[in-house]
Amino acid sequence: MPMTIDDVRTRLAPIRATLENLGVVRFRVFGSVARGAAGNSSDVDCLLDFDQTPSLFTLARTREAMSNALGVPVDVATASTLRESRRSLVEAESLDVP
Repeated sequence: MPMTIDDVRTRLAPIRATLENLGVVRFRVFGSVARGAAGNSSDVDCLLDFDQTPSLFTLARTREAMSNALGVPVDVATASTLRESRRSLVEAESLDVP
């Protein structure tokens, strides 16, 4: 069954404290899940804001925690890691996951 934004919110709620401990202060979903066009094999694309610049290790731990909670592959990005040509599009379509 395809992942929805509501699925993401529900499944990530239990690991909110873990994400905060990793420095995540805001996370948004973009891509097919945000557009409501996810298929059975879709991953979840997440745009993350951290309280400070994350290390690669922190990004990897965050991605792993989110992927384990969601049960599907997760791609994580920060605004600074996005190509400038895509940044405004990604930010425009992204949905906050409170």
